[in-house]
Amino acid sequence: LKWQIAMTAVMLPLRKIQEALESVNETLIETEKRVVSLQRVAGQAANANELYDLAQKYGQTFDNVADVVENLVKSGYTWEESLKAAEPALLAINVAELDAAQATEGLIAVVKQYGMELEDLNYIQGVLNKTADNAAVTTEKLLIALQKTGSTAKNANVSFEDTVGLITALSEGTAASGQNIGNALRSLFVFTSDRKALDSFAGLSDGMAETVKKYRAGKASILDVWKGLGGVLQGMNSQ
Repeated sequence: LKWQIAMTAVMLPLRKIQEALESVNETLIETEKRVVSLQRVAGQAANANELYDLAQKYGQTFDNVADVVENLVKSGYTWEESLKAAEPALLAINVAELDAAQATEGLIAVVKQYGMELEDLNYIQGVLNKTADNAAVTTEKLLIALQKTGSTAKNANVSFEDTVGLITALSEGTAASGQNIGNALRSLFVFTSDRKALDSFAGLSDGMAETVKKYRAGKASILDVWKGLGGVLQGMNSQ
């Protein structure tokens, strides 16, 4: 019995060590696979140590960091640009509880749709977080809606900040999904900026004619048209 107890006392730690070594070996193999995958899209610049540094800095798994950086590289950014842009994306994962795909795809979409730069990612993330903290809307909903409506909003001269405001107002007023809000706004932007619609609005009053003229010249946004239209409609009878 003493011999069995002694052998058990020796063998248990050895088994634990063996299991730990197997786990480490498996992790190293998976890491090497991810680095090879990254090198296919980013070239020899791909560096696992830099990914580990980001993972440690933001308390994320290596896989999450690798996913974020790989998505950025596939979007056309260099390895160095992707590492820099990964930081606000990882912050979004931590703060807004998004996954790697949601964070990178959503933020990249905003940057490209509004003609922004990677340097603006921290600002974008700040606007989304502040809005989500102070209104009945989530960062995830904002990003989904922005992806649906960003390009049409930009074409209608509506700023990123104003688009976030519109999404937030609709979220608080309707509790609809980000996809539904985005589709609704996109339809409004498209229909109200249509040539025939603008001609109709311009015929309602001299003020509307001037607003439409400014919009067509790029000196006003479709929101200015909406505001003017709202004022005119309030003064009209049912006929």
